[in-house]
Amino acid sequence: MWKYETCSEGEFGKGCNILCQCAEPGCNRENGICTNLNKGCLAGWNGTTCSQECVSPYFGNNCASQCICRTHGCNHIDGTCTVPGCQTGWMGTSCSTQCTENTFGMDCQFICHCKTPGCSRFNGTCTSSDGCSDGYVSITCSTKECKPGFYGVNCSKQCHCKDAGCHYMTGNCSPSGCLPGWRGNSCSESCGTGRFGETCSLICPVTCKDFLCHHETGHCLDCYPGKYGVVCGADCPDTCTNNTCNKDDGQCLTTGGYMSR
Repeated sequence: MWKYETCSEGEFGKGCNILCQCAEPGCNRENGICTNLNKGCLAGWNGTTCSQECVSPYFGNNCASQCICRTHGCNHIDGTCTVPGCQTGWMGTSCSTQCTENTFGMDCQFICHCKTPGCSRFNGTCTSSDGCSDGYVSITCSTKECKPGFYGVNCSKQCHCKDAGCHYMTGNCSPSGCLPGWRGNSCSESCGTGRFGETCSLICPVTCKDFLCHHETGHCLDCYPGKYGVVCGADCPDTCTNNTCNKDDGQCLTTGGYMSR
């Protein structure tokens, strides 16, 4: 016949198949009640027998801590999220630590640059109303201000607006439009083949080879044999071999494209 006395220390119940997780080792072999109730349970356990795991999202000593994981579920002992990642405004492996000053968002990965330090750890809105530190824009003061003519992430994209400025995020120009040779809302797209100038409304000179010209000036990119000049309107000198001359100044070229002396 089985007897409770046969259970080892820390075991209890019929068959000694239940463990008590008491902070101070030792529990009643029959009912599992901790020998020293004042010490409580090990982290992650609760109940008089300290044999019940903390129920998520709670963990730690007396199951008093709460994990704020983006995906529900965490370790009952140390609170480590089952799936890494915190809800907005929290950080740490258990997502139980609030964002520090001037950080916000999921996992506190964003920084606000408010003129007076301090912003909401959830959405980054500045606590004060005096705006952003120099060089930063947006309601969260987390976007770096671009130099005129640039926009986007790290100000890596360029716009070609008439008024030399565009929206720091979208690149959109003011109603004044684009500089000659550019098109699109952000004026970052050059004119298509065969077009140049204001609103890309002008047609490249027919004298340009393959109808290709510079999208801003309309100058030919190359000339047909026997022609030279910005719009390929001049004839190469009759003295040039094979009627070939330099596209820019009309000097005769030798075989292989070199100028003759």
